Amino acid sequence: MPLNSQPSPQPLNNVTPALISLLLLFACLTVTYYFSQAESRQVERNVQTYFDFRVREVSRLIANRIDTYAEVLRASSGLFQASGDVSREDFRRFVSSLALADYYPGIQGVGYAHIIAPEDLATHTEAIRQEGFPAYAVYPEGKRDIYTSIIYLEPFSERNLRAFGYDMYSESIRRSAMQRAADNYKLSLSGTVRLVQESGVNDQAGFLMYMPVYAPNAATTTLSDRQENLVGWAYSVFRMDDFMQGIQGEFANDLDIEIYDGDTLTQASLMFDSHGADDTAAEHTLHKELSLPVVDHAWTLRASSMPSMALRVDVNNVTYINSIGIVLSVSLALILWLLLTGRQRAVSYSRHVHKELLYEQDRLQNIIAGTRIGTWEWNVQTGETVFNEYWANIVGYTLSELSPVSIETWSSLVFPGDLRKSDELLQKHFSGELPYYECEVRMRHKNGHWVWVLDRGKVAVRTEDGKALMMFGTHEDITSRKVTEESMLYDLQHDSLTRIPNRSLFQDRLQSSLLMAKRQSHKLAVMFIDLDNFKLINDTQGHDAGDQVLIEIAQLISASLRESDTVARIGGDEFIALLPTVEDSNDALSVAEKLRKAVEDKFRQHSVEMTELTISVGIALYPEHGLDAETLMKNADIAMYIAKHAGKNSIKIFQQTFENSLTVQVRPDSLRN
Repeated sequence: MPLNSQPSPQPLNNVTPALISLLLLFACLTVTYYFSQAESRQVERNVQTYFDFRVREVSRLIANRIDTYAEVLRASSGLFQASGDVSREDFRRFVSSLALADYYPGIQGVGYAHIIAPEDLATHTEAIRQEGFPAYAVYPEGKRDIYTSIIYLEPFSERNLRAFGYDMYSESIRRSAMQRAADNYKLSLSGTVRLVQESGVNDQAGFLMYMPVYAPNAATTTLSDRQENLVGWAYSVFRMDDFMQGIQGEFANDLDIEIYDGDTLTQASLMFDSHGADDTAAEHTLHKELSLPVVDHAWTLRASSMPSMALRVDVNNVTYINSIGIVLSVSLALILWLLLTGRQRAVSYSRHVHKELLYEQDRLQNIIAGTRIGTWEWNVQTGETVFNEYWANIVGYTLSELSPVSIETWSSLVFPGDLRKSDELLQKHFSGELPYYECEVRMRHKNGHWVWVLDRGKVAVRTEDGKALMMFGTHEDITSRKVTEESMLYDLQHDSLTRIPNRSLFQDRLQSSLLMAKRQSHKLAVMFIDLDNFKLINDTQGHDAGDQVLIEIAQLISASLRESDTVARIGGDEFIALLPTVEDSNDALSVAEKLRKAVEDKFRQHSVEMTELTISVGIALYPEHGLDAETLMKNADIAMYIAKHAGKNSIKIFQQTFENSLTVQVRPDSLRN
């Protein structure tokens, strides 16, 4: 090798592009992970901020609700101190005006508890009973230094009736709050208690709020003044679950709220749990406890986040970052790999495609050879065509015999009427009205007969202005199928014994003739024909002889009618004929008489049974005897039975009086023969 020569660059092997692409993928995924973690931390901060806000909001709403209810109690206390003597009705109207159920949810009731000296207990009890409460008594029973009694409580119904006469001062937790209120001349809140209103069903923790009531205009400056002049307490009673109802609004499921009496978090001190038995510790991710001052008392609020809280904060950014990052990472790595391996794949792909094309070409040729279908290619703009050998074989030629071939070759072989139909369908396909071209045409065979061909094709290439350019298609010999179809159609429309039209074909021709008669204003006639004494032939000579008679009758009637007329067998020995054009009734009578005479002459020379074989004919004319096929056939049938009734071997034209003179609900067998 010369000293100054350089080694030619070697193409990258398969490992190097994959390794470079994997390194790029790793780098992109690392960046994605970094941004995903940063966003996750931000989401956590957002959730914590929102959680703290919601906890503060709940504590604020509780405090506001307590403050609002405190005003109700101050107003109640003021009512007693201002009036001195408040009747039960006065108190009821006052509380009713507050509309507790509408504006103060959670208040079980507002009442007044009166202080009673032991020596005044009997007098007090009797006075209340005189107000209409004969069962009234202060309870619980027992001797005490001082008594109190709930004498007013509104609404005075349902649960609250149980509290009437209750001495709250006899119970330590209530007494402690009542004493603080009286000594300090301030609102006081009790600890959690079981309310006397509870019945044992769906019980709730309860608490009470007290406001002292002193004698009107009495001194309250010193503690001794307040103790000396105290006459009772205005109070409100609360059920805890009712008190908390609706306080979190529409987002109540975001937080699990627990409220404890005091600063000890035990089951005994638990006053409220928003999720109760549904509370699942594993669901909580954030927790917070705070002391909640309530009047002169303290509650502990414990809040925990619920899964739905995360929905209030946009946490989808992490998912977006991960999804977009992974997609971009994989896409960039794949693009890089495609760029590095492009030429190698292109060469490999071209070889594969070439191999597939050769295979498809060979497969298509085998399919065409196996199905014996002619193929054609047509340049619509120049008329140039390419046919395969079997295309020419269908019409009895070799391709060389038709050379040179063009579109004119095809046109010269097609039946003229079918060529016009083909041209119409081609134009619809060229315009896009039809998705493909398909037409059944007749082509002249080399031997002179016509061959049915199914011609199919589709435009594959168009010019820039949208005109059809290249079209490809096939020819399939369907002659045997068409012959079968025509044979089947003939069998469907003709009587299997006599080979003349059946009822279905007759009705089609009658409908067509009626349309023509209406347009051209001419008459037509329907003739109902029935063989007389035909049953005698079947009974004496057998059904084979009867069938032969029916065949001869059908041939005789057909030969006696015009080429434009139609005779059909509609069942048994009944025939019906259509004369699509007649001048008048005499014209129809003349044809019917010709038929009657031909049958009579035909069988006169036969056996005794045959000589009695005649026909009865009924005639109905359009438009005199009916305007539609059904009416004409019915009236011709009626006329035929009148002819039989008149003695057989006769002809009758329908008259309106026939329907009244002959009831044809059940046709007598005697008239059929």
